[in-house]
Amino acid sequence: MKNPLILVFSLLFALTTLNAQVLQSRILQVESSNMKSFSERVAKKTKLYNGKKGQAKYFTFQILTGKNAQNFLRFQWAESLDEFDKEDTKGNDYWQKTLGSLHKSVGNRI
Repeated sequence: MKNPLILVFSLLFALTTLNAQVLQSRILQVESSNMKSFSERVAKKTKLYNGKKGQAKYFTFQILTGKNAQNFLRFQWAESLDEFDKEDTKGNDYWQKTLGSLHKSVGNRI
């Protein structure tokens, strides 16, 4: 009885991982004096470079509780690891120019 169940769960796991999705995330530490400017610039950058089909998919949320409260979580969503090889040079340049000095990036994870 145990072997068929293991087989079924193994097959289900294999099927669900065929369409695996990947997240790359990092914590953005922002000084309280920069919060408003940072939030506005992130929204503008996302609208310009990450809101259309074929563009990298980035999401940014403010953390409200816990040890990282009032900082931000930014992640890139991809359907496969290969998508991380396609560098968004225009979007990244815009990010560095308008937001690079407003935060410190820590804790990168995939």
